[in-house]
Amino acid sequence: MDNGFSIWILSQRPEIFEWRDRDLWPDGYNVVVFEKLNLLLNNLESRHPDFILLDWEIISQNAHPIVSKLSRNSPLTELYLIYLPEESGIYEDPGNWNLSGAYPPDYTSQNLREKMKENVDLKKILNNCGIIGRSAHHKRMASVLKQISPTDATVLITGESGTGKEILAHAIHANSNRSDNPFISVNVAAISESVMESELFGHEKGAFTGADRQRAGYFEAASGGSIFLDEIGDFKLDLQARLLRVLEQKTFFRVGGNQQIRADMRVICATNRNLKDLVDEGKFRSDLYYRLSVIQMNTEPLRGRPEDVHPLAVHFLQELKPDLGEIRIDSDAVTLLERYSWPGNVRELKNFIHSAAYLSRDKRITAHNVEEFIRNTARQNRSLPVVTGKSGEQADFEMIYRALLSLAREVAEMKEIMLESANHGETPVQHGDIRDTEMEIKPQVQTLREMEKKMIERALEAASSNRKLAAQYLGIGERTLYRKLKEYGLS
Repeated sequence: MDNGFSIWILSQRPEIFEWRDRDLWPDGYNVVVFEKLNLLLNNLESRHPDFILLDWEIISQNAHPIVSKLSRNSPLTELYLIYLPEESGIYEDPGNWNLSGAYPPDYTSQNLREKMKENVDLKKILNNCGIIGRSAHHKRMASVLKQISPTDATVLITGESGTGKEILAHAIHANSNRSDNPFISVNVAAISESVMESELFGHEKGAFTGADRQRAGYFEAASGGSIFLDEIGDFKLDLQARLLRVLEQKTFFRVGGNQQIRADMRVICATNRNLKDLVDEGKFRSDLYYRLSVIQMNTEPLRGRPEDVHPLAVHFLQELKPDLGEIRIDSDAVTLLERYSWPGNVRELKNFIHSAAYLSRDKRITAHNVEEFIRNTARQNRSLPVVTGKSGEQADFEMIYRALLSLAREVAEMKEIMLESANHGETPVQHGDIRDTEMEIKPQVQTLREMEKKMIERALEAASSNRKLAAQYLGIGERTLYRKLKEYGLS
């Protein structure tokens, strides 16, 4: 990759040719305009830019295959469509095409340049923090990071385990005015309740048996910097009151001490639990919840952004390059990786890539490797209920539920492709054929909805109407289950 940030554009418009003028760009930008797709593809064999902009007028006849090819050949490159008609359905979910965005025809050349400068700024933030991906979710996250990092506001990060909450917390610190001072990470769930208070706030000599000297806690160690409290939902109520005091009064006392200590640090918290539910259950203070959730960021699960799977996989292989050399991932293996639900999220993907790379015999990760991993994972979930927390029946619930959702998506995508093909004249489908196809598909979608409803009912029955447990059986979040209950009139 060239020094700085490289932007390639496929276009034949005179106003885009002007982008070659270096005076239009800040230092460190390398801009190349291609008039022919073949020229761009040939150059892509030896170099991989940070951004590629594709003029819809040039690629419209074979847009999806072209974008797919570019995405596969250059997974760390952000892809954008320019001059895309406003009525296009691509705007609704550009990630479905492995796109980072799309811009309409009414954008002037100057508008596009300004947008690309914004995109470069956001990519700088993500690169500096080690956050990998090209999804719209990452763009939104970088935009929020840019806004909140310079402040001292408390941040609550929510999301499933393995989605990168600590990486995001570190990114907030790294982009703040406190970046030269300590970043202290504390996993609340890993600390014994008996020593939690001492670990966090420190203690004076003689405060308890074994306290033979004064000791500073994590809050003091983070002075001038940031403290990250992971799994904040596991905080006991008495400690929640002390944390609230730190947040509101910016002071605390060591255990056994009477000297007030100034708390000069930024507090960042994270949880994979629903704190609002814990408040309703009386397990989490409402005043602390509202104090923490002034700025809330959510890390989306990997299954909700499959366009990030390939870039992450390539990044994890690059980490191993000094040790193993060049390892490739076959295209059909990437397809399977993108379709897998990744219940362990980014952490699970990283573990698989590292394992497959070390065990690879011919410097390749194949579709067979992925299929074997998925089979083994399913087998472990069925045969090791003590370790995974799932019985064989619970594993059945989860597997069938995910299969139904996947099938429903595929049916919907098939319908959309058929209709889109007809609208663009790609296949000689008559209007009567489209109506027949719709009539055939709709009953199938309705049947899937009924099956999904039945699976939820069975999960609730197996969990004795415990919604939290039923959500775990189904492998979905509690919020998703509540939404489904309301949707099907089961609440």
